[in-house]
Amino acid sequence: MMPAGIVSLSYDGSQLCHLETVFPQLEECGLKGTFYCEPALLLESLPEWAHVLACGHELGNGALHGAVLDDGSLPGWSLQMVEDDVAEAKALIDDLFPEQKRHSFAFPWGAALSDGLDVTPAVHGVYEVVRSGVHGVNKLPPNPKHVLCVHCDDYDAHEMVELAKHALESSTWVVFSFDGVGAGARAIDAYAHRDLCGFLATDPRFTVMPVSDAVKTLVSQRAPNYKLV
Repeated sequence: MMPAGIVSLSYDGSQLCHLETVFPQLEECGLKGTFYCEPALLLESLPEWAHVLACGHELGNGALHGAVLDDGSLPGWSLQMVEDDVAEAKALIDDLFPEQKRHSFAFPWGAALSDGLDVTPAVHGVYEVVRSGVHGVNKLPPNPKHVLCVHCDDYDAHEMVELAKHALESSTWVVFSFDGVGAGARAIDAYAHRDLCGFLATDPRFTVMPVSDAVKTLVSQRAPNYKLV
């Protein structure tokens, strides 16, 4: 039987607001999230991000977040350029955090296109778990290499709570995706984020898991031979 009530919280770009606002709110509520790190910003606050990892959160690969246009496209990038950039960032994360047994990759929001070319296959050779930039919720069992996410920039707390409830009722997996929280581009209100976390922490029907852990749990129910890294 597929587990129900699993929710994931993901944050794009290793932004300062993620350290100053998101991380304390998650810790206060006892929730674990996934932070998709942009390498340059990760290195700027390395001790702080190492502490986030030590507290049980996932540090994923968000290597492309600093390179895309607002629509998520990568004009002028070849498949090999994408693969090389993603693989280099993966090696950095693996070297910096060898204690992290697995982590996932995330595309920025939008279409992962370069001059009309779909670049997602370049990432599939590097990662087994890929959060897409495509808006939606995931049927169970999910496709590990095409995880849908909900772009939360236009949502308030009530709307996000209702979406979580609907995912529970429909036996789907919702991955909330945040850009800025309280500050930054496409920012959601910090109080709305706190209210969502408070709801998820206090409603026993929900289990909040980092993206990689959620995929492992959800996929293993039907296909235990998947290899997740």
